[in-house]
Order: sequence, then structure tokens, then C-alpha cells
Amino acid sequence: RRVAAAIIDAVPGAKVTVPSVPMDLMSLTSIRDFAAEVKRSWSCLDVLCLNAGRGGAANEVKEVSEDGMEAIMQVNAFGNFVLCAELMPLLQQSSAARIISQSSPARFGAKPELVQDFNAERRFVGSDQYCLSKAANVLFTRALNDRLEKAGVANVIACFTDPGFACTGVNFQHD
Repeated sequence: RRVAAAIIDAVPGAKVTVPSVPMDLMSLTSIRDFAAEVKRSWSCLDVLCLNAGRGGAANEVKEVSEDGMEAIMQVNAFGNFVLCAELMPLLQQSSAARIISQSSPARFGAKPELVQDFNAERRFVGSDQYCLSKAANVLFTRALNDRLEKAGVANVIACFTDPGFACTGVNFQHD
């Protein structure tokens, strides 16, 4: 609710609505329930921000979601992909929808050999998973734009942002 108030302060007249159903990116069921509530409540969606940044610490212990996926990949990437797919019908109802995925300079550290083991079945290193998840967001954005274009959907555009070294305080979570 604080974020909604900040947006309205920054953009007078902006219409900001916060859904009443919580969403946990560690649960595909929670994501689908959230999306179902949004679809029941709204007829169109202009902006979908996909922003999650879990993981990356050197001493991180592997966690697996209730869906059987490695947690960093599910929270940072796959959960967002599911949310986007679920909300696509509302995005297509907008005159000019934008899907904004969050990446990171860490994407440049993604190891191509880990793509075949994105669930970290053979070896888990939190920072490797974080890098891979942020590279996956960029690849998702490119693939989504290709698919939208091939489907003749011209009113939905996907892009990604890279905060660089923005002063958010997020790095204080790591030693």
C-alpha cells in the first residue's frame, strides 16, 4: 500500500489498485489464484512489472519449492513467466500494454552449461542460480516479443530493465 501511495504522489491522477489476494512466487498455485482474482476484478491490464530478486549469497542453502523447482529459479524467473501467461488475456485488452521484467548485471555471469541443470540437481551454488535466473528473464523477454509478433499482437510489448547499482539497500542482505 505504501508503494501505491508513492506512485500516486509521483503521478497525480494515476489509478493504482492493489489486489486483495496475496501472491507467493514459491507456489504456482498461489500465482494462479492471484491471477484468477486479478482477472475477476479487472477487464484490462496496462503494465505488468515482473520483479523478484531472491538469492545469490555464497553460503545459500538450496531450497526446493512445493512445485519441485529450485527456489531461486522459480521466484526470480519461472513464477513470473507463469504470472505473465495467466495475465496475458488482460494485457491484450489494453491499447498499449507493457510487460517489464527485471534483470541484473549478474546475467553476464550466467554459465551456459547450467541451462541444462537449471534446477541445480547436480550442483547448487546460489550465485550461479541467481545469474542464471536473471539471464532467463532477458531470454524470456526476447522470446515473448517474438511470439507476440508472430501471433500478430501489436499492442503488448515486453522489455527488461537493469537497475545497475541503484541505491536500494538490497545488497545489505549479503555479507
